[in-house]
Amino acid sequence: PGEPLSGAPQSRPASSRRLLIIGVVVAMLALLGAGGFFGYRAYVQGEETKLILQAQAALASGDPAAAEQAANAALALTPAGFQKQTDAALAARGEALVAQQKYAAALPDLSAALAADPQNAELLALRGRAYLAEEQVQEALADFSASLALDSQNAELLARRGQAYLAHGDTGRAIDD
Repeated sequence: PGEPLSGAPQSRPASSRRLLIIGVVVAMLALLGAGGFFGYRAYVQGEETKLILQAQAALASGDPAAAEQAANAALALTPAGFQKQTDAALAARGEALVAQQKYAAALPDLSAALAADPQNAELLALRGRAYLAEEQVQEALADFSASLALDSQNAELLARRGQAYLAHGDTGRAIDD
């Protein structure tokens, strides 16, 4: 009664060892995959940051075409569904497009950037300019007014809102601004 059946004691430890080895291999593969994912993500973010800085520098130096190109490169780094395109790259590209008078193309980028930062007076003013150029006067007035609520002493914004009021046919408010 004290002796097990022939072969039974050996098969149980062998299958337990096999399961343990399989578990260890799966865990190692998962860790390697996660490390690769996070390493790639860090690389992409670093490259994206460099390109955004290049876009901003190009805008500051008066080269909106180069800014658009750098912003496009930053946005192209991120595969669809892998990581959200950065709002900074969208804002830079939107600003570059406005500077090149590509107003219709700028609107989606500026709107996406504003969705993440709705209190950004500069982005509101840029989108207001794009709306006004596209003859979407009500939207332009809304953006200029929202931007002025955040930056009430900005004379350029007052002048742009005045232009929007004129386009809307409201001469009295245009003169007030």
